[in-house]
Amino acid sequence: MRQIARMHRVVVASACVLLSSVVHAQGADPRAAMEALKRSAQSAMMPMRWLVGEWEGPASITVAPGKILTLTQHESVRDGAFETALFIQGRGSIKAGAAEQVVFEAAGLFAYDATRKQFLFMSSGGNGAAGLHESSVSGSTLTWSYVDGSGAKTRYIISRTPDDKWYEVGTASRDDGATWIKNFEMTVVRKQ
Repeated sequence: MRQIARMHRVVVASACVLLSSVVHAQGADPRAAMEALKRSAQSAMMPMRWLVGEWEGPASITVAPGKILTLTQHESVRDGAFETALFIQGRGSIKAGAAEQVVFEAAGLFAYDATRKQFLFMSSGGNGAAGLHESSVSGSTLTWSYVDGSGAKTRYIISRTPDDKWYEVGTASRDDGATWIKNFEMTVVRKQ
């Protein structure tokens, strides 16, 4: 929550600084400047709006060398903030007898900061750690990455398949990006 609050303060402060400079430099109406920022962010986010909806399908996570855990992955994505942000909630479960047992849960906020002209992705993996990550969009593909405490790089790439499925692959590198090893993969289909 502190990361989200910090990100919110940065975005609001950036918007206020930008609006102040626009008003003083051009004598412009601050509401018009805010509307322009909103339209810019909506436009930047448009290629990723295909994610909005409910999704489900198989996923695999490498939990140790040679040991892969297979899950049923559920993803829920909602629009927010006048279509300038996406709220993403992921949940992985396994069969435990007749019931499903949730073994993985994550949440994220993906948005475009029109004042800095950059995408931001904030996530929490349900393990008590959260982070603000580098992210980029190319066409309808989202890439986000981070460096953990040991210096290992992790990268996730979310893409839309030709048959409208959500394909995501996660890879890690311990040699500064020279080689990447797959540690996560999922293909989910739209349920709603």
